[in-house]
Amino acid sequence: MAYGNNLVLKGSVYCIYSGDVNQDYIIDISDLSDVDNDVFIFASGYKATDFNGDYIVEQRYVNNR
Repeated sequence: MAYGNNLVLKGSVYCIYSGDVNQDYIIDISDLSDVDNDVFIFASGYKATDFNGDYIVEQRYVNNR
């Protein structure tokens, strides 16, 4: 179940938008900065910057712009 209108159908797969780390309803450079900072310090655990929920903040999140 998705919340609001953050679910979109792409072909035969449903996708959920993510990336609004600071929850200001805008995905922008400040969100990227938060992710980049957590990548730099090898952050892990339950983090808003962990987009796929594997408890590790990874560089690939920054590269998928």
